[in-house]
Amino acid sequence: MKKSLVLLAGAIFMLTGAMTLTSCGENNGSDNTSVTKTNIKVNIAGPSTVEVDSQIKLDITLENDNNRKGYTVTSSNDAVATVDNEGNVRGLSIGEVTITVTSREDATAKAEHKVTVTASSKPTLKITTASDTIKFGSGTVVFNAEVTNPKGDEIIYEWTIKNGKGSFVGKNNTQSVTFRPLQEGSETIVLNASIGEYRKQAEFKIYVESDITSTWVEISTKAQLLDFVYGVSDQSKNYYLSADIDMEGMYVESGKKDEATTTFKGKFDGRGHTIKNYKVEGTQEGKAYNNAALIHKLDKGAAVRNLTLECEVDEKGSGWGSTPFIGVGVSGCIVDNCLINVNHSYDNGLNIDANNWFGFNSAIFGSGAGNIYDTVVNIEDNAGRGSIYADYAYPNNDSKITKNLYTNTSTDFIGGQTWDWGTAITDFEGYNPGISFEATSADFYDLNEHAWNLVDNQMPTLKVLD
Repeated sequence: MKKSLVLLAGAIFMLTGAMTLTSCGENNGSDNTSVTKTNIKVNIAGPSTVEVDSQIKLDITLENDNNRKGYTVTSSNDAVATVDNEGNVRGLSIGEVTITVTSREDATAKAEHKVTVTASSKPTLKITTASDTIKFGSGTVVFNAEVTNPKGDEIIYEWTIKNGKGSFVGKNNTQSVTFRPLQEGSETIVLNASIGEYRKQAEFKIYVESDITSTWVEISTKAQLLDFVYGVSDQSKNYYLSADIDMEGMYVESGKKDEATTTFKGKFDGRGHTIKNYKVEGTQEGKAYNNAALIHKLDKGAAVRNLTLECEVDEKGSGWGSTPFIGVGVSGCIVDNCLINVNHSYDNGLNIDANNWFGFNSAIFGSGAGNIYDTVVNIEDNAGRGSIYADYAYPNNDSKITKNLYTNTSTDFIGGQTWDWGTAITDFEGYNPGISFEATSADFYDLNEHAWNLVDNQMPTLKVLD
């Protein structure tokens, strides 16, 4: 009889032990654990409050995670507070969240930790306005500084503009400012504010849309585009694309005609559409055409915007400074929000002159000067030579502005060549060379999402604005 009692007690002990392995530990608010049938134990410890716009760090550990699969961390409300896999919790708005840590090996092994988000004791700053777009020529837009100032400190405001595409009407040191756009395209409004001992900065991107009216000329066909390219159309008017245009593999060289009829003086808005499947003809019957291009010359104040190009530069494009875009730029002309895809399919070194020189090509300007904003250049260098520049082949000494040029070419192929009446560019502020589009996050690009599709690990593409 005593032996049977011993066996019964042992069975009860084993059953009790099994129950213990599947029970969860109590939640004490600052040190939370759980134990599961796999013996994995999740521990969270750390602060239980965080201010808006501040961060705390939770201490997360796993016991008996023998396969080292780790854990996931989630917030019950990302609008109140976010958390990363390191346990960093950032407060975003007043409220309460539950941070949950779950074993990847065993989803029943988890722990919870409540965090209360309280009002910030530090000042905050952001910019507000009625809209993130404005049509060029339609007037002005007002930007306001929205400030929380818990201590009631004195505030000093300083408003600036990144791209110089507009100006402030009146003073720029007040809580509200009025912005007047002077050019189409993307602009970033910057506000610096000194609030007592704190220095805060906020930014706001606004997109200035083209004011396309009945005076603009529509281009929707290959024939209409060729009239523009070869100077049959009036080069002082404004043009816009209303459709993608397939050039059907043809060669173009706008500079064959006299310069007077192929110097563009107006505005050309691609509206996000694509001109594709064409080649540049820099040589014909042994004659080289310098600065062979789609647009021969872009005059001061003229602009090309919101356009995607897909072009091949093959051996016929070996003329000096040939480019799928603009042969010659005059200081003050503008390229803005453009995407240029170039298939470079020959070795420039095969085409040398009597002095053993060979011509260089570019993706944007063959020669000259111009202002480049918010533009992406993708060069597929199938020849392996690399002698095609993202910006200029032969820049001159006139003033140039480059802001937010993104390209997969190396630093060796931006800035162009020094030549008889020009010097290679050496100041690369505003350039972003050597990009792997397949391994770059969307937030790397300082481009306006009104005009661009921005996706992680993909080359940015233009949105159709129709």
